[in-house]
Amino acid sequence: AHLTGLPVLKRIKLSTGQITDIGLGHLSRMPALDAVESEGDLYGEEHDIATTSCNGRKSCIDLRFGTVSEGGLRHLKGRQVEHLLLNSESLNDAVLRLLPHFSTLKTLNCLDYFHNQKRPDAPCYDLRSTDRITSKGLAALQRTKVETLYLDGLTESAMEQLGRLEHLTRLDAAGDVINDRSIKALVKSRRSSKLRDLALQGNALTNTSVSSLLEISSLESLSVPPETITD
Repeated sequence: AHLTGLPVLKRIKLSTGQITDIGLGHLSRMPALDAVESEGDLYGEEHDIATTSCNGRKSCIDLRFGTVSEGGLRHLKGRQVEHLLLNSESLNDAVLRLLPHFSTLKTLNCLDYFHNQKRPDAPCYDLRSTDRITSKGLAALQRTKVETLYLDGLTESAMEQLGRLEHLTRLDAAGDVINDRSIKALVKSRRSSKLRDLALQGNALTNTSVSSLLEISSLESLSVPPETITD
């Protein structure tokens, strides 16, 4: 609350776990604030720091290490937020339905970087094992202009929903859930040909998926498990 007395503060870096719904309410009253970063981060070795943190970017809110809800995020409505980073435990239908109110949102990052990395005991988010996210919640993303999306635990139906995002250019769906049927659903449901970058590391895919991906003529970068492509 005391920080609201700094009218020209543009960027703030907070330690792990400091951000709460109440804290977001205070931060929303700082007129010049353009970025909220988290420090003390641990990154999975396969991820580039440039894509797993604000890394100096403007209009970026990093809430992965806080405890926030849809109510807390409502404080940010009306602000110029281009990059939003959440931990997977904060993600639910209510949050997804709120995202269309962020008209400038370009990046939504909800990957669980700690899974099988620095903290193997951390839960890996899996849409199969929760009712917090439904097809209706994912459908709300179609009313956003999100270009870059990082999610894991994507089911076949979830991939079909994401394939309908007409502004999506990059999808990082690392994990161990996606299969050949999921890729077919993504390709079949695509509304546009804007998808250029697709990362599928860790998933169980075969040459069937590669054949399906040939239908996305706009694809410029593809990252798949090494065992996927064979002679």
